[in-house]
Amino acid sequence: RVEHGRLRNLSGQSYSVVIVPRMKILSRALLGRLKLFAEHGGKVYFTGSGPDSLRGRSFLQLSVPGDLPWATRITSDTLTTAVLGALPHDMQLDRQCPEIKYLHRELKDGDLYYFFNAAASRKAATATLEGNGPVQVWNPKTGTIVPLGGTYQGKGVVKIPLDLAAGEARI
Repeated sequence: RVEHGRLRNLSGQSYSVVIVPRMKILSRALLGRLKLFAEHGGKVYFTGSGPDSLRGRSFLQLSVPGDLPWATRITSDTLTTAVLGALPHDMQLDRQCPEIKYLHRELKDGDLYYFFNAAASRKAATATLEGNGPVQVWNPKTGTIVPLGGTYQGKGVVKIPLDLAAGEARI
């Protein structure tokens, strides 16, 4: 559903940007949802030329989508660094570290970040997250929850130290 310029799925994750990969046919219903999302402040990107056809309730009801002024077309099927850099991020590292991957889940009483070091060596960086409040490290193996030291909070952001061994994950 669309709420406050974000698209929220059934798991509670919300997105401010949707990138639609190159496809030949898209349903009219999905295109309508994407347009509503864009009209409420969300960003929609189509890679390639966008959908060639729209289908109704069946493939017998195909039509040409026409111009989509509420969406941005990316002329290449590969996302360049410039395109990705222009997208909003809810987490920033203080240095280039593409091996550190993350997932962010919004819960009703806080935010959960899952960090993973995909590199074959230790990686360390400081992560800046949107929000405020206490920061904890959760260990799903032992069930322990401990406060994270070395954090900074101010002006709607929290900065946390990340020091992850090769293949290490942290919640």
